[in-house]
Amino acid sequence: MKIRQSIVAGLLGWIALAGTASAHEYFAPNFVLFHPWAVASQDGQTDVPVYFTTREVEEGDRLLRAYTPIAESVAFVSADAQPLDGLELKAGDGEQFFATEPHLLLKGRKQDIHWGRNYPLVLVFEKAGMMNVSISVGTP
Repeated sequence: MKIRQSIVAGLLGWIALAGTASAHEYFAPNFVLFHPWAVASQDGQTDVPVYFTTREVEEGDRLLRAYTPIAESVAFVSADAQPLDGLELKAGDGEQFFATEPHLLLKGRKQDIHWGRNYPLVLVFEKAGMMNVSISVGTP
């Protein structure tokens, strides 16, 4: 129940900031998450991949969970679409979580995902905690 309240609070916080913030960089204590993005959904497409980059990772972390109101769930998948328990952020310059790498997959989308729009996503990291981000729909 506590996790659910945190998620709702996070989504409400994101909605409150959506009109004023257009940032594509999200800062955690030990890394920067850069430009979460997706391609617009197609008719009949139920699952939508989401990609992002990390930079300046001073200390490794692990993405444990993710939530969004636009899909039934968010999964972690490998480059060959195999399920993963989470996504590892390794210390160093950063990593790209793109189609040829592990990335997020919005499963069971609840609405069309339109080109040029932004959609809320809550990420929960082992060390950094909860991070509210916006998925930009378009090209990287």
